[in-house]
Amino acid sequence: MPWSAFRERVPAYFYPEKDGPAPLTVPGSGLATPQRMTAYWSGQATCRDGVTQETCRGFRHADAALAATAHIAGPAPGRRPLRRGRGPADGRAHPGR
Repeated sequence: MPWSAFRERVPAYFYPEKDGPAPLTVPGSGLATPQRMTAYWSGQATCRDGVTQETCRGFRHADAALAATAHIAGPAPGRRPLRRGRGPADGRAHPGR
């Protein structure tokens, strides 16, 4: 996975409450409605701080995703840190932009 794809995908995969009422999306994902986002997040309609797209599948999946993310991001010297900069699924601008 290219670094640019990683930088776009990770903020859309993990949900912190500061992102607003809905998780962020990857540009061009087509997840512009709450119904599509819920289906994509395996039926997760209510988001709480710290859930991932794999949380509904099981904590083993969420644990593996967190480990893989840390594994990729850890040895990336000279790379800029991840920024949360995409808008949430409801189309509002992300407050950090």
